[in-house]
Amino acid sequence: MLPFFVNGSLLVLMVVICSAYPSLSLSFASSIMTLFFIFVSLFFIDGINQKFISDFSVSIVTILISLSLIFFTIISTNEKGLFLQSISFLSRPVFEILYSQILLGVSAGVIETSTTISTYIFSEKEFSKEHLFRQEGVTNVAYKTISTMSVTLFISYAVMSVPSLVLYLENNNSVNYSVSVNLSMAITETISSILAMLLTVPITIYFHAKFGLNKESSRPKL
Repeated sequence: MLPFFVNGSLLVLMVVICSAYPSLSLSFASSIMTLFFIFVSLFFIDGINQKFISDFSVSIVTILISLSLIFFTIISTNEKGLFLQSISFLSRPVFEILYSQILLGVSAGVIETSTTISTYIFSEKEFSKEHLFRQEGVTNVAYKTISTMSVTLFISYAVMSVPSLVLYLENNNSVNYSVSVNLSMAITETISSILAMLLTVPITIYFHAKFGLNKESSRPKL
């Protein structure tokens, strides 16, 4: 519960600071806030040890790769199929807001996936890269985590669009148009988070296999 309040306070603080200083880049502020978000979350989960360092490194690397792929796709397709009307009325540049929303969703998915997989790996006696990549337990844990998180994230994104979706439908807009306009952001953020979680699996396994971070001497004491 404490990480929830700490991260919530950080998010509110970021919004207040950005509102007070309009010249401050929202992308920069959300990037800094995400670093604190990752640090605080992993600190309360792992404490300060090798597992913390591994999870933190995996999170940063995966987020950077994921954001590069996501925004390369968005820019190369010229935002085709992406309706930004829901955020276009804000005073901030649309791309800054889109970046911040995707960044926070991706971070949540990456942290959950990396900590779950690394916890499982720390329970394994063998830590060779070949063993971990062949280990069915790792893939099963990853599949269940990604499946659960995907549904959870989509519902949390979609719920915020319900009021505007109802408004569109009540104004005699077609169902297809209303859903496309109001849920395109939720679908985009969900797909972005799923991509990040899928990338987290091999990156987490590689980090642990490469550096032997699940050796007996490196395991956190329970």
